[in-house]
Amino acid sequence: ESRTKILVIVHDSSDISNPFLYIMPGVQLAAENLNVSLESCSVASLLSRPADESARQIRENGFHGILWFASNFNGNEPLIETLRKTDLPVLLPHAGRKDQQITGFSTMGTDYRKVMEDGLRYLAAQGHRRVGNISKDDMRGITAEEYFQCIRRVGLDDDPALLSLTGNEIQDREAVIEAAAHLMTELDDPPTALFCFSDFFALHVYEYLHRENFRIPDDVAVLSIGGQIGCNFLKPSLSAIDFGSLDIGRSVVRFLLEMICDKRRIPFIVTPHHITERESTKGLAYHQKYRKGNQL
Repeated sequence: ESRTKILVIVHDSSDISNPFLYIMPGVQLAAENLNVSLESCSVASLLSRPADESARQIRENGFHGILWFASNFNGNEPLIETLRKTDLPVLLPHAGRKDQQITGFSTMGTDYRKVMEDGLRYLAAQGHRRVGNISKDDMRGITAEEYFQCIRRVGLDDDPALLSLTGNEIQDREAVIEAAAHLMTELDDPPTALFCFSDFFALHVYEYLHRENFRIPDDVAVLSIGGQIGCNFLKPSLSAIDFGSLDIGRSVVRFLLEMICDKRRIPFIVTPHHITERESTKGLAYHQKYRKGNQL
């Protein structure tokens, strides 16, 4: 029985925030169940030959489709040309609409505007009014204007001081801690909840809050985006908007098989997300009356 053969292209990166680490187990499970053969290859390996030669080798090796774990394209990446020359279906498992437009490849991705709104609505429903947001400068493609429109739509305080941007490094510990300290100690009316750009931001926020003896969630609730780092093991356990990385991995294989069998391209597929509530946001604390156990 012949097996569908898929080439998995990965970047040379040991970064723990790389989505590949969390999505790939689902890809492997689905491949095993669906009789699909996976073969991994680095970008550097494919770029070691001219584009025509690499594309020809991919075809001659009997691959039926390609998964490329990459995002944030600028259009000048040389591998784009190589993969176009294969004439095989290419799927980007965790990227954005702009990546699809730039590359022309089918793309699966999160609707970050919906993620942001769902998170803010959840915190508003918990009784919070002042929510601090600690984010990278690019805010996953959401502009500050769009963010504050969303804040007003869900009924939260639109004080600009509650949005704290940290630059564009995913792992800038000092910048995240500085942002948390600013929000919690330098505002006349500090936030009662912190919404973190990622689980990795939340780890640094936890570090700061524990060090300064803020109680989570009594003094300030914490919600992150990702749900990828063992949120149950943090103390208190971390509430997160979960991408469902394992489910994304399973879906990736199914969608690529559809593209191979039907000989069609699917431009953009929105992957679902959900909020997993844990201890860091549970229970409504009466922040208007109490902060750190002292009556104001």
